Amino acid sequence: MNKIKVEFINTWPSCDSIGRLVQSSAERYGDKIELKMYRTGKDMDYIKKYGMIYVGTMIINEKTFIKNLNKKSIDKAIDDAINELDT
Repeated sequence: MNKIKVEFINTWPSCDSIGRLVQSSAERYGDKIELKMYRTGKDMDYIKKYGMIYVGTMIINEKTFIKNLNKKSIDKAIDDAINELDT
């Protein structure tokens, strides 16, 4: 079964609430989503893949970057990716 890869890069303590939104949105789809959360200063794996990121960012399938994050934009991006997977 194919999965959607969702990554969230938490760049600042104020991004913690956005991280929780990403996690809850991803949990709606269970096994269809592979979620990876990064914390700047602690996790450095993302820097090799994406370079320095200074704003809390959600990345879908290693190619779609969403920087204007709120509940609506997070849900829409994940829903759109799931719909592409199902077609």
